[in-house]
Amino acid sequence: MNRFDERMLDRDLEEALGHDAPADLRERILAARPSPRRRSTRIRPLPLPAGRRSRQTALFAAAAISLSVIAALVVLWSYVATRPAAPAPGLAGGANAPANAQPAFPLPAPGVHAPQPQPEAEAPQSQPAPRPQEPETLPPSPPQPEPSPKPAPPGEPPRSPESEVERPAPPLPTPRETQPPPTEAPRAERRQLGSVLALPRGARLQVRDSDGESWREAESAALFAGTFLRISDPADLTLGDARVRFEGTLRLGWSEGAVCVDCIERKTRAWCDNLGGRTPLRLGLRELLAYMDDGVACVEAGSSSLEIACIEGSVRAAGAALEAGRFATLSAKGLAKPRDLTAAERQPRLIAGMAPRQLLREDFTEEPAGKLYGGALQDGLVRVEGPGALLAFDISPTLIAVKGAKLRLRYRVMDCSSIYVQFLGEDVRRQFGSEFTQRKQGQWLELEIRLDSLPYDAAGAGGEKMPPNLKLGKFQCYLRGERNCTLEIDWLEIVRE
Repeated sequence: MNRFDERMLDRDLEEALGHDAPADLRERILAARPSPRRRSTRIRPLPLPAGRRSRQTALFAAAAISLSVIAALVVLWSYVATRPAAPAPGLAGGANAPANAQPAFPLPAPGVHAPQPQPEAEAPQSQPAPRPQEPETLPPSPPQPEPSPKPAPPGEPPRSPESEVERPAPPLPTPRETQPPPTEAPRAERRQLGSVLALPRGARLQVRDSDGESWREAESAALFAGTFLRISDPADLTLGDARVRFEGTLRLGWSEGAVCVDCIERKTRAWCDNLGGRTPLRLGLRELLAYMDDGVACVEAGSSSLEIACIEGSVRAAGAALEAGRFATLSAKGLAKPRDLTAAERQPRLIAGMAPRQLLREDFTEEPAGKLYGGALQDGLVRVEGPGALLAFDISPTLIAVKGAKLRLRYRVMDCSSIYVQFLGEDVRRQFGSEFTQRKQGQWLELEIRLDSLPYDAAGAGGEKMPPNLKLGKFQCYLRGERNCTLEIDWLEIVRE
């Protein structure tokens, strides 16, 4: 860069930085103003505000001056960067150019208020070029306000200003070690007590598992301890080998080896039969409790009492026993004085149309629980063939010949003259049976006979009959007839009406 360009660059920098500002002629111009109506082309300076507004104005003015200086520097840098290179020696404008040569580019005209540059005598080549005059020290400028960041468009993260060093994003907080959500403890398996045997046509049995739940329609026949039942028409249940028919609201439970049948609402009635069975029952209404191990009873809940009608066996309550054929009311004071049952209490309306209680059932789709001694299973039947053939199986567990028990048998014979049906006691020494002559061959027939009508084998037709409460351990049926006679049994059951 030649000496002329350096002086021009210094001059431009002094003007831009304010060291060579023009004289302040505001007072002279205002004094020469001919009329207040005359509008001046110059902008009248505003009075400097005081207080907080003056500080803000000063900050904005400083910011504007800084931006102007930056813009001038950018323009100057552009000019220097795009200026053609200095001419080689011997060319116009060079250091060794002749005196009458003109510069390659016309020199810029000096400013209005700027003093004309004075030609500077060239120093000898051996001496260093004189340093440019140091600019006067400027008064300290007021602090510049930081430009407020522009709001980032929605969906984009805010950006830091260019002048500010970008700071690394703070590390994300380490997630706390959370324990896995507690899993529900497996629900304890409830004891199954029995099942729903039969419902009246069109009736709906409602159930729930606790007092806090809502009633819902029963979807399964299985009954569990803790289940509440509600129905307006009589429904039949099997609880173990006991039979219960009820209407109203009950709660089933299990306590000390007994199935609990608790009445919940007034007017709830229940017919309970565990005669000859192995399932003790506990009948109750809140704190009023009665126990029946072997019997038949009908109970009805009142407001604060439980009416008990003992049909068969006995019922224990409040330290006393209620025998068969007697009626009493159980209250907080104990068991009231018993009386005899009426005919309506012996056969209450509740059991009208009730199916007989089933004590034993064999369908022969599989081998009986007791061992099958004679006969063979074939297509859901048990079959024996030939004169003197025997069909026999053990009754397991043993069955008690209760009052009112009947044998029902569906069978078919071919070329058979008679069959001999027989039950043996658990000790096998007492045998009770009867012979039935067969007149219809090849047809399915049903035989029904009361167990207490079967005579003792050694006593003859007019002798001893099967006594009640006899424990039965075996069933047998003998076949008599032609050489090719056959006997097929489809199903066998013992029921109590």
